[in-house]
Amino acid sequence: MTEAELAVADALSAPLDEVSLEDRIATFLIARGRLKEADLLRARRLQEESPNADFISLMVRLGLVSERDAAEALSEVLQMPLLSARDCPDAPPANVQLSIRFLKQYHVVPIGEDEQELHLLVAEPQDHYPLDAVRLAVGKPVTVRVGIRSEIDDLIERYYGSGRSAMGTIVENLSEDATRSEDDVEHLRDLASEAPVIRLVNLVIQRAV
Repeated sequence: MTEAELAVADALSAPLDEVSLEDRIATFLIARGRLKEADLLRARRLQEESPNADFISLMVRLGLVSERDAAEALSEVLQMPLLSARDCPDAPPANVQLSIRFLKQYHVVPIGEDEQELHLLVAEPQDHYPLDAVRLAVGKPVTVRVGIRSEIDDLIERYYGSGRSAMGTIVENLSEDATRSEDDVEHLRDLASEAPVIRLVNLVIQRAV
């Protein structure tokens, strides 16, 4: 039995709460013929060189798994609904103001809102960091639908691409990449929610100091 086959067998026989999400995703993809064992081993070796990289996203970037297959696997394993961008509303929620740069960076887009919740379409639902940031920014819980990354990027462009203000564009270009750590969710909330003019003033002040 190969190393990949042993990994799949272990994942299938182990209690669900003892199996990592990436192993469950790999098992799902291999069982359905969407991922080759040799490619799984290749991805494992590359992940060892970049331990902070998300394993599922890494396989997609390497072309070992298609975006659609990854989305379907995440939807099935996490038991979250899969939603096509074609089935999303024609416009985003009117009262939700989030940074376009933030949405593009994390491949997250708001698709609906009610009094209780904000509905998001996301490409990487396993990443709780941006979900927590949006929840803090809007002040209400979020519900998640899984989407295909390229479709989400296209939807962001459709929702916001033609309506971005000149001021917003300046701010998006000036903003630096947010540092990902457990301590900067507050900063990310601010990044996700600040009005462009406020963010521009803050950035100018920071660069002048």
